[in-house]
Amino acid sequence: MCGWNRRSREDLDRIKAMDMVAYLASLGFEPAKISRQDYWYLSPWRDERTASFKINRQLNRWYDFGEGVGGSIIDFGIRYHACPITEFIELISESSIKFEPYQPSTSLHNVRHSKVEITHVNPISSKILVHYLASRGINLEIAAQYLNEVSYTNAGKHFYALGFQNSKGGYELRSPFFKGSSAPKYFSFHSTGLQTVSIFEGFMDFLSFLVLDRETTKNPKTDYLILNSLSFIQPAIQMAKAYKEVSLFLDNDAQGDKMTALMLKQVPHAVDGRKQYIARKDWNDYLCSIRPRQNRKLGL
Repeated sequence: MCGWNRRSREDLDRIKAMDMVAYLASLGFEPAKISRQDYWYLSPWRDERTASFKINRQLNRWYDFGEGVGGSIIDFGIRYHACPITEFIELISESSIKFEPYQPSTSLHNVRHSKVEITHVNPISSKILVHYLASRGINLEIAAQYLNEVSYTNAGKHFYALGFQNSKGGYELRSPFFKGSSAPKYFSFHSTGLQTVSIFEGFMDFLSFLVLDRETTKNPKTDYLILNSLSFIQPAIQMAKAYKEVSLFLDNDAQGDKMTALMLKQVPHAVDGRKQYIARKDWNDYLCSIRPRQNRKLGL
């Protein structure tokens, strides 16, 4: 924290006061049970049947009984988004949803009010969303195979975004103005019945991979597992063990290093594929860095 100015510390205090229950609702996580001020969730970090992740709403602190760790919304955000504190502050500050401090008298109303509710799912038609995809180097032909234009309500207002469905029916939602999820939160699995699997952190990286390899898009050579959150690394490991070939395409950052090392240890035949974008954070960052040249090559 050395060198942080007064404004930065004020931002930290403001974010720490944001209602964690409302914030998790915006990410697609709903409590499995509520006991007075304790909101119990299935762990965001692993696959489980009994809720072991608790938020004490009065204290606005979380604790994971499965790992024996806890903290504030900032500690949660840094781990969940696998990013440094400065990036998380920027992410939550720029969100289209404004999370207020917890108000006991309206707590249940606030949880329901902040929940993302899907209202309609249609093919992509919005020029804003098409332009957003283009800004990320993704063409509509490929995007339309995996994404929809999803209308949803949040905080009593109506929005729309690109929606990438997970294997339990929830959606990862992205637009120029919003990054979130609808419940239930889970990974996405696309199977072609092959003996190879490629694992990605997020769907933008997955789509970037397809843009860069048109032949694979037309004739899939692998199954695809998109984590949507590093919290699903353990179920991904169990799935990967059933494949003869496993390619890992996580981010080139501290969390990506950690989770790649974990997977390589538990799935010895897996291969770290990040050398293909070694100088960049991920597949999408790499695609955007070569986009002018790539667009000419693909005729985009």
